Amino acid sequence: MSRNATVRPSAPQGQPTVRAPKPRAPVAVSRPQSDGLDLAIEQARQRGAARAADILRRPEMLTARALAERMGASHETINKRRQRGELLALEGATRGFRYPSWQVGPDGLPVPGLVEVSSEITGGPWAVYQFLTETHGSLRGRTAIEALVAGDLDDVLDAARSIGRGAFT
Repeated sequence: MSRNATVRPSAPQGQPTVRAPKPRAPVAVSRPQSDGLDLAIEQARQRGAARAADILRRPEMLTARALAERMGASHETINKRRQRGELLALEGATRGFRYPSWQVGPDGLPVPGLVEVSSEITGGPWAVYQFLTETHGSLRGRTAIEALVAGDLDDVLDAARSIGRGAFT
């Protein structure tokens, strides 16, 4: 029996009568007014997803099979190398993994230093991609991938470590 119910004896038989408590008015739950932050965050997510989809559609973004052909390897080998962090692969919502073609030289081998640089960048494959494709002042205005192709691994590693420490290059 509810604590708010009342028991009253009924007059004729002396048996108790149970009455339900009176209903209470619903309590209004106040929710904080949105100051537009939720909307701004959602719009930023949508812009980010659209930007990622645009990047993944670029001609230089290869499927595992296309990269395997370029490297003279099997599709399975490419996937294993991706899983070990030896190849950079970006994953999209619907397009699966895509591999930037510029990470493999004309000899069919990955650009030297890519694994070392990737290990210095936190934030996953998209952060590594961003680091490699942006120009950096410490690399004399070149992208990190351009500097790697030119053989400037130490400079690229310095730039990656600098970003890891919170510095801007």
